[in-house]
Amino acid sequence: MGLGLVILGFSLVILKETSSSEPEFFQTPKNLEEKTEIVINVSGAVLNPGVYKLEKGARLGLALEKAGGLTEKADRNWVDRNLNLARILNDGEKIYIPERGEGIGNKELGLPAGQAGIREENKVAGAMSDLININTASLAELDTLPGIGPAFAQRIIDYREKQGGFTTIEEIQAVSGIGPKLFEKIKEKITL
Repeated sequence: MGLGLVILGFSLVILKETSSSEPEFFQTPKNLEEKTEIVINVSGAVLNPGVYKLEKGARLGLALEKAGGLTEKADRNWVDRNLNLARILNDGEKIYIPERGEGIGNKELGLPAGQAGIREENKVAGAMSDLININTASLAELDTLPGIGPAFAQRIIDYREKQGGFTTIEEIQAVSGIGPKLFEKIKEKITL
């Protein structure tokens, strides 16, 4: 009988702990939470090549800073002409900084000049296969899009510089003169 009372008392303690009047809050599983960091790979002519974790929304300039900056062998002229240090990075992105005389964008890479440096699987500085990155493409690259001549290409560049870049490809329609019809012609040929 003493053992029965011990079991009954123990059961009452457990019931009291589980039947509290306070509401229960469940935590959201980590895989459902929004990512707050990205992982990028910086290589080539930087002091400390490697994989880095950065806060979501980090810019290319910060990634190069984390990698210790450019080496003396880095092609600084190429970097100045082709990379937007204020560009927001994407998770899983690879950033490659060429050395002077390396010939980035040459036929060995199968790319036109000026389309190298940032690689994300098939993405290479403004191009994904044949896609033009409207946030990084040069005037000449934008000019290759159907219906986009030099004047529209310059408007796209002016808009992205003023606004800090495009957040969606649809936003290109905010550029003066680019409406739904022109967007339909180019939407399959552009990316961010």
